[in-house]
Amino acid sequence: MKKIVVFGSFFVDLAARAPKFPVPGETVHGSSFQIGSGGKGSNQAIAAHRAGADVTFITKVGADEFGRMAREVYSREGMDTRYILVDETASTGTALIVVEESGQNMIVITSGACGRISEADIAAVTPVLEQADLMLLQLEVNF
Repeated sequence: MKKIVVFGSFFVDLAARAPKFPVPGETVHGSSFQIGSGGKGSNQAIAAHRAGADVTFITKVGADEFGRMAREVYSREGMDTRYILVDETASTGTALIVVEESGQNMIVITSGACGRISEADIAAVTPVLEQADLMLLQLEVNF
């Protein structure tokens, strides 16, 4: 089986459904709200894992409640969490999502810890990268 490394983002999705998008300065009453795990990298890693692939996911989260949520998500999935790096000062990335009843959406992401992956972090995971047959990148982490 090929070894896949997904080096990407974990964001906490904060999603609200509303009848319409608010205009600047307007408050709109929403009909529902959900908190969930997201990030293109995280979604790809979980999907590949569920499909039976040998996946290692590398990301960076904050030392906060959302970072703990990330580790819990991967633990529940039965995925290795050794490469979920933790930034002690930056928060975990978030995606603020408004979904209009028509299905259109607006999203604002804050990269948080994913935007602070360092050369030292890359050096620490290089052995895993070198063993990979395939690496997926989504460009939601810093270059």
